[in-house]
Amino acid sequence: MKYDVIGIGLGPANLGLAALLQESTDKKTLFLEMKDTFSWHPGLLLEDTTLQVPFMADLVTMANPKSEYSFLNYLKETGKLFLFFSYNEFQIPRIEYNAYLSWVSSQLKNIRFNSYVKNVELQEEGYVVTIVDLVTNTEKTFYSEHVVLGTGQRPNTPVTLQEHWKNQIFPALQYAFKRDDLMELNHISVVGSGQSAAEIFLDLLNHQKNHEFTVEWITRSPALRELETTKFRLEMFTPEYVQYFEKLPYEKRQKGLSYFYQLRNGINPVTLDEIYRKLYHRSLVENEVKASIRLHTELMSIDDGYSLNLKHLEEEHTYSIDTDAVVLATGLEPNIPDWFYHNFEHLIEWESSQHFKINKNYSLSFKKPTAYNFFVLTDLDHSHGTASTNLKLSVFRNQLIINAITNEEIFKIEKNTSLQTFSSLNYRSLEPTL
Repeated sequence: MKYDVIGIGLGPANLGLAALLQESTDKKTLFLEMKDTFSWHPGLLLEDTTLQVPFMADLVTMANPKSEYSFLNYLKETGKLFLFFSYNEFQIPRIEYNAYLSWVSSQLKNIRFNSYVKNVELQEEGYVVTIVDLVTNTEKTFYSEHVVLGTGQRPNTPVTLQEHWKNQIFPALQYAFKRDDLMELNHISVVGSGQSAAEIFLDLLNHQKNHEFTVEWITRSPALRELETTKFRLEMFTPEYVQYFEKLPYEKRQKGLSYFYQLRNGINPVTLDEIYRKLYHRSLVENEVKASIRLHTELMSIDDGYSLNLKHLEEEHTYSIDTDAVVLATGLEPNIPDWFYHNFEHLIEWESSQHFKINKNYSLSFKKPTAYNFFVLTDLDHSHGTASTNLKLSVFRNQLIINAITNEEIFKIEKNTSLQTFSSLNYRSLEPTL
């Protein structure tokens, strides 16, 4: 069967693309997902956790506020609009965001679940996509002019893990599924420096009252960094900044990424305040705290018996502590399928031994020009900056992709999206226009 576009993977980025393509074009599209239903980081859908971006950063609003797949329309269709109005918050609960995404996926006709993409190859007339139907365990073949790779990210584990540790030592994405078992243990360690580590540490504190376990937070950070949310810093998450960044030489882009670490890896101040408040109140009662936070501390390795080998990064002192379980909130890394490197490594241009070259419209740069685009939605920091995978800008990215696929300006791209000027080549006069 031949399609105009096949999307691989179904996270928020490809789900938004599927929605915009279905309602704004007549293109024949198919989006393939290995899971049997839609879910977005279900192991981190904890009570009282919220998105770090406003609800307007849904799947479609920044491209088409009139879309039937907007978050506000979801509220209207599910009878929650007045409740949300009274809620009076811009950041929505993460559980609600997942419910919204699931609702959109149920409205779309161009999604196929239980489909494992086994191989993708570029041939003379486009892409050949081979899948395994996980229900029937049979192979199927599809053909497409364009492909969009949206396989997201996978947990980054800083140390070697043994298979028999998996019930005691696991990535943060599994936390909610294993939390009940943790409650039966004596000592739990959380490793990481970002929002997920803070939320899991706070969640464990909230569950301590009726249990006897001790919880410890181990972080390499010299201080628990707050997420920067000043308005000028948020302009780093605008199309104007992304378009400026992607034009810089590769070396300048690599250096520039370090400037914005705190924009992506800081912790919500509300979360930090709640942790401090809870620890302070418990400190007023002897032997009530049963929690600690180790700064400057790197996890070097883990031994059998769950002994953690640690290093204090400033004092350069190494030591070990014993624990009963470890939650690794140590970030994510791009999840690029093996067939990508096998079939495309020699066909595309590379900016370094690790980073493939990406065009302005998020398509791979082929050595020999082709009319068949291969768009990439992950591993984009090196090409489009630290904002490249932000939920708000994923909609902007999808606009560019749709315009490229249709060879039309289906979506008008806003130009003046920042009050700051990032490039000397893009200076905007402050003189009034007559």
